Amino acid sequence: MHQVKRFGLLAAGMLLVAASASATAGTGAAQPAVPLVGGTCSGSWVTVTGQQTVRSQPSASSTAMFTVVAGEKRTCRSIVVGAAYQACGVTNANGWILIQDFNNEYGRGAGWSGYIPSVCTYDGV
Repeated sequence: MHQVKRFGLLAAGMLLVAASASATAGTGAAQPAVPLVGGTCSGSWVTVTGQQTVRSQPSASSTAMFTVVAGEKRTCRSIVVGAAYQACGVTNANGWILIQDFNNEYGRGAGWSGYIPSVCTYDGV
């Protein structure tokens, strides 16, 4: 009886390993599950440290919305893991800050959101 239980657990473990391997097959190295970041949006604001294009999605190849410049303070909503990028002296970062404009400063309508590289920000004002 004990041998049957052990074999069942061993077989289940082997299936889990095989499923994990097939899920990542063909994708190269696994993406980190956590963002590689500069600013973290731990409060309500981030300050931009270098000129950045605000993107529609957390990817440098997504639609450009407008530009923010060093010193701007933006309301931040969250940080997400997105496409890897190189910005502000960091290579292979993947953290993106979702910023928001409640006052319609950029003419896109109050409440729009867009993404900037997190390594080009720091928390607070």
